[in-house]
This record gives sequence, structure tokens and C-alpha cells, in this order.
Amino acid sequence: MADLSGLNLRPQAPVDWDTYEVGGGVGPVPPEGEYWGQAPQDFTFSATEEGALQVLIDPITLVNVEKHPQFEGYPVRFTRASNKLKTKKDGTARNASMMGDYLLSHGLLARPQTHEEYAQAVEMTAGRVFPFVLGNEAYCKDCDVTLRGQQIGKGEDGLPLTEVLCPKCNKTLRVNARVRWFVTPKA
Repeated sequence: MADLSGLNLRPQAPVDWDTYEVGGGVGPVPPEGEYWGQAPQDFTFSATEEGALQVLIDPITLVNVEKHPQFEGYPVRFTRASNKLKTKKDGTARNASMMGDYLLSHGLLARPQTHEEYAQAVEMTAGRVFPFVLGNEAYCKDCDVTLRGQQIGKGEDGLPLTEVLCPKCNKTLRVNARVRWFVTPKA
């Protein structure tokens, strides 16, 4: 049996299992496009399989949403960025990384060279507002299929569908908002 003695728990509210409300419903997803997001106050760092520094930026909160104000405060979850250099189509490395793009989207002038300097620079973005491009995607882990953008479609309200079917197994998939890329200043 699980040992819960070390947890600071409140008494459990009674649950009527005969009238239990299954699920919480699926809310609308913001349309794809450029948005402003506020960085979280805390970040989680880890290493990628290749040994690069990776940061979990979760959640990014949509702010200053003018075109679709109903999405003000919407949390974009599970955004990861690493300092691994991106790869060109021919397989050679580019002098750019997702984490570098994240830092530049904040207008930071830091030029980190070590993992520690990258982590320190990321922590400097806590609570700051920055531009990014949001996309929608649905993933089927059973079939390893990802649907994006126009593959998802729109509802009668013009907003992206909240659920789609996997084209391989017909399983219902939840559509999620994801960061496609961070908007960096033009040189």
C-alpha cells in the first residue's frame, strides 16, 4: 500500500460515484498564427539523449490576444527547447537552436556558450512576454502519426476542431496547441 504519511493532504471530499461526471470536456483550441506568450516563472532542465541541454517551458500563457480574445490566458503546454544545433536538409548543422531562438524572441542580448550560461539566460526570461507562432497538432501514440494544421480542419465556428480521428486506427485524438517556432528579430 502507498505510504501517504509524508504528504500534507486535506480530507477528501465525498464523491457520489453513481452520478460521477466522466471527463472534463474538451475546450476550444486557438487557431494557428502568431501570438504573444508569457513565460512561466519556473523552468525544468534536463539533458537530451544527445547530451544537449533541454528546457521545459510550461506553461506559456497567451496574452494580448486581440484577434481571438476568448483565448486570453490559454496555457500552451509542454514546450521543449534544447541548445542542440538545428540540422539543414542536407544533414549539416546550422548555427542555430530552438533554445537560442527562444532567448532571441525575448530580445536578450546574452550570448551563452556553456550549458550553465544557457540555463541562466533562460531563467532570465521568467514572466517575460515574447512572440511565437502557434500551431495545432494531434498525435496518435499507437500509430506514431502526427496530424498538423490543415490536416486537423475547422469547425462551424471557424476554430480548429478539438478532436480528430487517427487516419490509421480511427482512434479519437485530442488536438493541442503547440509552439511551432519562436519569432526572432529580423537582422
